[in-house]
Amino acid sequence: MSASVDSARKGCSCGSSKWQNFSTKCLNRKCGCYKDGVRCMLGRCKCKRCKNNPDQLAYEGGKGCTCKSNKCKIMTCGCRERGARCTLECSCQGCENGKGTGGEAADKSDAGPGGQGGTISSDKAVESSSKRAKLK
Repeated sequence: MSASVDSARKGCSCGSSKWQNFSTKCLNRKCGCYKDGVRCMLGRCKCKRCKNNPDQLAYEGGKGCTCKSNKCKIMTCGCRERGARCTLECSCQGCENGKGTGGEAADKSDAGPGGQGGTISSDKAVESSSKRAKLK
């Protein structure tokens, strides 16, 4: 049995001891699973803060980000860090990472009920109602 197959079966323990760095997140060649081209697995690996785990990515995907001023453009956005687009689960403002439009950039503040379509601002609503009054 080769060493790489054996290490993939054994799993990794990235960041689980005080001597290991948490910053790798199992996404570099120091991680045995990543080096062997396999995903980390719950139950097999003992890694911490893993980003090479489909179960962990799916779990984190449900939280959504909360970006306020960076418009989800930089890597501090949790969605962008995972390589995912923002969804309606996110509570970000001014999003430019594809929320609500099937991949195009969108701003949740312009979304109507259910996150779809735009809303009329109060100024436009007042203006259109005054035009209707003049027409009568």
